[in-house]
Amino acid sequence: MDKRVRGFRSSISAMMGEENPRQLLDFDNYLLRVIEGLGPVEPQTLSERVGDAIREWSESQREDLYGLSPEELRDSLIKLEDLSFRDGVRVALEDPHVMKSMFVLLKSGNIDYRKGAIFTLEEIAKRDIRAVDRDLLHDIVTGPFTQEERIMLIENSTEFGRVLGRMILEDETRDAGDRFIRELSTSGEDTQLRLALKAFTHLSKVAPERVQVPLVVEGLGSGNDFNRETAARVIQNLAKNAPQKVTSDVLVRMAADTTWSVRQVTSNAIANLWRHDREAAENVLVQLESSGNDEQKKVAEGARKIIDKKRR
Repeated sequence: MDKRVRGFRSSISAMMGEENPRQLLDFDNYLLRVIEGLGPVEPQTLSERVGDAIREWSESQREDLYGLSPEELRDSLIKLEDLSFRDGVRVALEDPHVMKSMFVLLKSGNIDYRKGAIFTLEEIAKRDIRAVDRDLLHDIVTGPFTQEERIMLIENSTEFGRVLGRMILEDETRDAGDRFIRELSTSGEDTQLRLALKAFTHLSKVAPERVQVPLVVEGLGSGNDFNRETAARVIQNLAKNAPQKVTSDVLVRMAADTTWSVRQVTSNAIANLWRHDREAAENVLVQLESSGNDEQKKVAEGARKIIDKKRR
């Protein structure tokens, strides 16, 4: 009996990773309840009941596996074994269980599984964003997060941002996609804000008209340096691709940021704006140069150097 239980626990670890003990703990608690409910029994009876319990547990659909049973998850992973990346994407598009398993693996304790899952989902989003389950994606990116999940989202925020950006573009009515991204932007949670800003980064390059500038501006007020820099880069892209969406007030605010990288991005943003609207860019430069703030003056100086290079 012990060998059978150890073997099944090992299969759970192989699927979910040793660093993610939730499924192991659930199984252990389930098995303990089964054994306690039996009372005194013969060893053979106990062994048979444990075997039944393993089978029942493996076949039961679980909420933390997004409706898959452990057996269905295992079968999905077996289907993906030894497949090329391209074939893995094809199988995921064809098999709903394999598709769901991608979301399960995003919460795995296995780093390789997580990486493979997000790259697969991103490729699926490129091919057919409608195949990506919006509700499951929402669950992944809105939390609450374990520390392991938070690290996973931060490490793969660019990939998640592109998936979210494509989802927004697919939403023809704009309502659902815009609500989704607004929820992330206004959650007050740094990780969710980072994902929203990464989505806006993607949109600012391919569909700048879909960027909600007020939400990006909220990102400029984040206490997280990386989030402020990402928001500034969105504005930099908009100054190039949709200059009418960039106001002087936003650029002046960016120039006053306490972080050097944000101020450097601001110089580039002003130079981008200058290519399309010289009057507006010059107005910003004059404000910065007359501000009495040395850092803002340096932003203006940096912008003028970039502009001079582009003139040559």
